[in-house]
Amino acid sequence: MSENNSNSRFMTVRQVAEYLQLNEKKIYALATEEKIPATKVTGKWMFPRELIDRWMLESAHGGVFTDRLVIAGSEDPLLYRMLLRLSNNMKSHALVSYTGTGTRLGLELLSAQKVNASCLNWGEVEESPQRHPALLQNYKQHQQWVLVRAFKRERGFMIHPDRKPADCSSESLLRSELKWGIRQDGSGTLHFL
Repeated sequence: MSENNSNSRFMTVRQVAEYLQLNEKKIYALATEEKIPATKVTGKWMFPRELIDRWMLESAHGGVFTDRLVIAGSEDPLLYRMLLRLSNNMKSHALVSYTGTGTRLGLELLSAQKVNASCLNWGEVEESPQRHPALLQNYKQHQQWVLVRAFKRERGFMIHPDRKPADCSSESLLRSELKWGIRQDGSGTLHFL
């Protein structure tokens, strides 16, 4: 790489090829397949140096981020408690992080490689062998993922005891004057309803 460009925040295809000691054609292929951090500016590929360095660290076996587990997706109280216990057991040896973003945003974050795993809650349990793989196919990275069915989830209503109607059937609750809290867009529960 030339001396005057060695401190630039962005690199060209040629500079990245030199930096990574790869063929320029390989860099083009990686960029086109979105396997390397890159952006096109007026038809020309540019590579943020900082993201290239981070990409190298993150993709290294036994790299700097092997002590972190970041999970997003559908909110699940049982999973939250399990991960809290895991985090407490790991203490300062590892970071375990979980954020309930909803199914779709969790999968988007997984596809963008911002999280290590995503939880999903999508439709009826009986339909999950068909629905879950079909949902995952909407994301670019889905062929690199492994789908693990871990829990069967039950849905229910939370009602303040003072407002509880005599008949608590779902039909009765839907006809009542109760105020409803609606889940965010992309929520598996919202999809179910």
